[in-house]
Order: sequence, then C-alpha cells, then structure tokens
Amino acid sequence: MILVLTDIVQPLNIVQTLVRIMRISPLRVKVLTSVHDLLAIKNAVNIYKNTPKYNYEIVIAPDALNDVISPLNLVKNFVSNTSNL
Repeated sequence: MILVLTDIVQPLNIVQTLVRIMRISPLRVKVLTSVHDLLAIKNAVNIYKNTPKYNYEIVIAPDALNDVISPLNLVKNFVSNTSNL
C-alpha cells in the first residue's frame, strides 16, 4: 500500500502505528521507501512548490500461521505461474 504524508516520518513510527491499528506483528510490516528519496523531495521544495507529498510504500506480509494462503504457497504459485508464462 502507499501512504501519502505531508512530512517525513521515521519508518519505525509508521510500523508502530500500523501494528497498533491493524493488530499484527511488527515483523510483517516493511517500509520500502528510501529516506534518500524523501530527502530529495524535501530539498526540491521552492516558493512555487511548498507543500510536498511524501509517498511511503508499505508491504504487509501474510501471516504464515494464520492466513488462508500461506506465504510459502504464494511463492510456489508465483514460481509456477512465472515458469508457465
């Protein structure tokens, strides 16, 4: 998923917030957005573009013990579909 924020936030804060909201393990949440990319956006701010949007790409992994389709089965399906293509 992509979260659009108006300021740079520490990835750990995003993970902690999602864990509290979704009631999932923090090990399942990964922020993919690079801090370097966010700083580049922040440094590009000028008088004409003074309200930048910071896009955070978030991945939430399936729960291996509780989800209907286990992560291992997802990977197996992906591999088989890729080889079929």
